[in-house]
Amino acid sequence: MGDSESSQCISASRAAGSVLRDDDQRYHQIEIICEVARWQDVGAPERIVERAASAAISAVFGGKCSVSLCVLLTGDEKLRKLNHEFRGRDAATNVLSFPSGEDILVDENGGPFLGDVAIAFETVRRQANEQAILPGDHLAHLTVHGVLHLLGHDHVNDGEAEKMEVLEAQILANIGIANPYASWAPIEPEDKSSTCEPMEL
Repeated sequence: MGDSESSQCISASRAAGSVLRDDDQRYHQIEIICEVARWQDVGAPERIVERAASAAISAVFGGKCSVSLCVLLTGDEKLRKLNHEFRGRDAATNVLSFPSGEDILVDENGGPFLGDVAIAFETVRRQANEQAILPGDHLAHLTVHGVLHLLGHDHVNDGEAEKMEVLEAQILANIGIANPYASWAPIEPEDKSSTCEPMEL
């Protein structure tokens, strides 16, 4: 769900107003850029993204790791342009992921840069209303989904899709958000008692 050359498209949007989240417990950094003021209607969107992205990274690596990524909170028009430019689809969508590619980029602090995730406000709000869920919960779900794409997960076939959905539901359960796939039984949070040493990609 991305292109090895496309992480530059979001990186180019980075400005002085971006928010850098550094989680000392997990040694990863999440840069959050909010381009659309109405994201604040969701209520602390940066915190929602930070928490969801951290949970996704920790679920995949099983503990501490040293990685970085960027999340762009923008609108339908930007997602439509990105979707058209990199996927050939002239339509807005909820989330797009742009993995950094096979050659892992190294950020200024030495950790691998996973890539970029872009999320559209209008589509998130509309889908949340249609599903009768909180926009913040939907934002968290899409953040998890996007980060999992950066980490190599995909849903190009039914088997991969099912594995990814189960993992998404587990991660969301760990941060207190209900299973977004209503047809499934609720998934309980995993045991968090175990810890792991830092890992490299």
